[in-house]
Amino acid sequence: MWNYYTIMRISFDKKALRYQMVQYALEKGIKPTAKAFNTTPKTVRKWLNRWKEKGISGLIDQSKAPKNPKRYITQEQKDLAIKLKKEFPSFGAKRLKRDFALSLSEKALRKIWKENGLLKKRRRKHKTKRNLREIKKNWPLFSQIEVDTKYLDDILGYFCQMFKNYLPKYQYTARDVVSGLQFIAYSYELSIAYSSLFAELLIQHQYSTFCSYIPI
Repeated sequence: MWNYYTIMRISFDKKALRYQMVQYALEKGIKPTAKAFNTTPKTVRKWLNRWKEKGISGLIDQSKAPKNPKRYITQEQKDLAIKLKKEFPSFGAKRLKRDFALSLSEKALRKIWKENGLLKKRRRKHKTKRNLREIKKNWPLFSQIEVDTKYLDDILGYFCQMFKNYLPKYQYTARDVVSGLQFIAYSYELSIAYSSLFAELLIQHQYSTFCSYIPI
């Protein structure tokens, strides 16, 4: 049986499992929850307290880095950045930093140059927005299809049930760009075999009654 920490490492949305754990703890208590989720009471108590303080946002991993790190730029560093930019006006921040081993970041260099009027304003090229609706009108049905796969571990209330009841783990989705029609299928594996089968079913359904669900 997988423990809580193993599931956390492979999960794309950790707060989903933590949400389920918190709700279970509110109903059953800390120790029964720790046993059910194969973790420690300390971990359950930690996320339960964060839930009570901040709600769903408290279940997101928090950065341990300082909130306001202070980085001071000396006058000597500023003078060198200005001098090099004047000598090599065509060089960008990345190249000057690399060629002269500057300790300042590229962002800091650009900020110094901007404050001293050493950056040229870029001319914005006029771009005519394409009217996709007009373009789509000329496309035949099923001429443009978007296909995607998804691991179903970010759906609240489904993740634990997926492992407990051996439910499908993956979702295959195909969407016709012209009409917006969607075809959805589910499987236990993410493989070429299932992908090929899904594609074959799509081709077959182009000439039959369209539906929004195709079982695999």
